[in-house]
Amino acid sequence: TACPMADITYSATITNTLTGCTASDDINITVGVCACTFNSFTYNINQCQGGGTYSISGDFEYFLNPGTGSLVVEATNASGTYTQTIPGPFTDFQLTNYLVTGIPSDGSPVTINVYFTDETTCESTLNGVSPVLPTVTNVAGGGTYCAGDVVAPILVDVTGTGPWTIDYTLDGVAMTASGAASPVSLGTAAGDYIVTAVTDANCTNAGSGTQTIIIHTLPTVTNVTGGAAYCDGDPINDIFADVTGATPWTIDYTVDGAPMSVSNATSPLNLGNAPGVYTITGITDANCSNSVAGTQTITVYPLPAVSAGNDFTICENDPAVLTGSGASTYVWDNGVTNGAVFNPTSTATYTVVGTDVNGCQETDSMVLTVEPLPIVSFVADDTDGCSPMSVEFTNTTPGNITNCIWSIEGAEILDGCTISYTFDSPGLYDVTLTTTSASGCTNSVTYSDYIYIEADPIADFVPSTSEISVYNSDVTFINTSYGATSYEWDFGDGSALVYTEEPSVTYPPANPTNYEVTLYAYSPLGCVDSMTREIFYKEDVIFYVPNAFTPDGDEFNQTFQPVFTSGFDPYDFDLYIYNRWGELIFESHDSQEGWDGTFKGNLVQTGLYSWKIEFKTIYTDERVLVTGHVNVLK
Repeated sequence: TACPMADITYSATITNTLTGCTASDDINITVGVCACTFNSFTYNINQCQGGGTYSISGDFEYFLNPGTGSLVVEATNASGTYTQTIPGPFTDFQLTNYLVTGIPSDGSPVTINVYFTDETTCESTLNGVSPVLPTVTNVAGGGTYCAGDVVAPILVDVTGTGPWTIDYTLDGVAMTASGAASPVSLGTAAGDYIVTAVTDANCTNAGSGTQTIIIHTLPTVTNVTGGAAYCDGDPINDIFADVTGATPWTIDYTVDGAPMSVSNATSPLNLGNAPGVYTITGITDANCSNSVAGTQTITVYPLPAVSAGNDFTICENDPAVLTGSGASTYVWDNGVTNGAVFNPTSTATYTVVGTDVNGCQETDSMVLTVEPLPIVSFVADDTDGCSPMSVEFTNTTPGNITNCIWSIEGAEILDGCTISYTFDSPGLYDVTLTTTSASGCTNSVTYSDYIYIEADPIADFVPSTSEISVYNSDVTFINTSYGATSYEWDFGDGSALVYTEEPSVTYPPANPTNYEVTLYAYSPLGCVDSMTREIFYKEDVIFYVPNAFTPDGDEFNQTFQPVFTSGFDPYDFDLYIYNRWGELIFESHDSQEGWDGTFKGNLVQTGLYSWKIEFKTIYTDERVLVTGHVNVLK
């Protein structure tokens, strides 16, 4: 037999198209020289047969067949070898179809081989994979939830070739769910899930699995009651919360922000009666917890700090006002109106009931003491005398006296319970004392003409002469005093005092001095005045002025010098000498210095010269001026 295609190599790509599946394989065919050869060989894996099997179908083409025997197609996987035998006759270059059935779908590799029984070397082989039926491997996700929780879906783990469709029932109602990837979600609705079958892209298979999703209703608080306002000491009602849900319950709440909880198997639940703001934050029943809201407040107001005021004292006949504090309204006993003036007559205890804006009440009491006015009295250490007279006044008012005010007629107001005041003017004086007790009670008393200040006498006298001399030293005093009844004389000469009204005195003539005579005049109360006058001793001025002198150089009568023996002041003396033309040629201010008859160092000419002497007397300060002439002889 000729070999028309000797020494030619063919390469072919074979694509197998399956129902619902795709697969591909590459086959290299080398056509041998003078041998039977398969020109093409394809396969399709046909799934979804009953009993978990599949079939492989395809076609092939050959040339130079042996002409005898059978043509065999074998499919071998892990489960075994499954064949189809095709009897002759055979025709080259004719496309032949085949179908191998009953192959277990075990997912193992499968080898497809075609050959002639009479020429086993004329064969072709393809490799594939056995298909697998879709299966449900696991059903998960069931659970118990509370309303509002994030519910995990029911998930079905599957094998096979996606996409998958799961058949199941939900509380007996037929349902389906699809997914392109495993696991497939059946959803999150509450109920009993029962899986019955799975279908993938190729086949359907029975499945099983059960899960349940339970979603409980959340418990709630339907009502919160019991809040109210109370006064301290009042009985207090409890806070109650009405609830729904599955018993037992636990309520979480805060009291003024402090976390609290209470549990009970019956509704309502008692939250207690402590003062504060009750804020419910959550409730938990046998299954679930829920955030809830509800507020009640128990307010216990403190009793008002009612004060009737401090005890106090008023003075007799004074009005009083009682005013409560610490509340809003006040009711007093004893007929007193809060804040109104009344006139208590005796010491008493007063009680007030105060009510605040919350209606809470409290009481307080105080004692109002009515104090009698002080009975004012005082004494002076002396009530009559001469001015200036200092008098000490002392308060003798009984009781606790804290302040004394003195008013002396014609004088200033003085403060102090013992004072001293000097009266400078004669007269009768009223004295008033006002005293204040420690409680502020004030009273006064006036003593009329209480102080008598006698007028001072006026001492005065006139001497019979204010000048005495060695020739006349007798003096008589004429008393001209006023308001005096007794007298005292001091003549200033060291002699004894004289108490007669108009005495006389003879001063020693040999004692050339002045005398201060003082008269003291006394009133009936011994008030005294004095007068002093001076008796001057007048010494007679005795001097001699010569009328000529002889400055001739002998020892006699060489200077012109006046001679004073008494009555002048030697420290107040001036001597002036003038020539016939009135020219001053000599002067001296020393009574012991005379003129020597010279002028400018030269003896003057014989002749008559004028002189002037000026001096002051000792006792009268009188200035005396005398003039005359002196004759210069040689």
